Amino acid sequence: MKYRHAKNTDLENVNDILATAFSEKPVHKLMFPDRDRDSLIDVLRNFFRIYVNLASKYGGILITENEAGALV
Repeated sequence: MKYRHAKNTDLENVNDILATAFSEKPVHKLMFPDRDRDSLIDVLRNFFRIYVNLASKYGGILITENEAGALV
């Protein structure tokens, strides 16, 4: 799998990748039981935005070449 360092223009996409991937985790369904999947993804976007922004400043972010996955 090929990857590259994410640019500032990739950050929202990275945020979407993480929110979508983690929306299926049982712990998030338990934390937000009254949310449908789209609503839960919106909540998780806000949650992950903090980490994505920090990682872009201090640790770096890798994104797959096809933009299907990311490492924060």
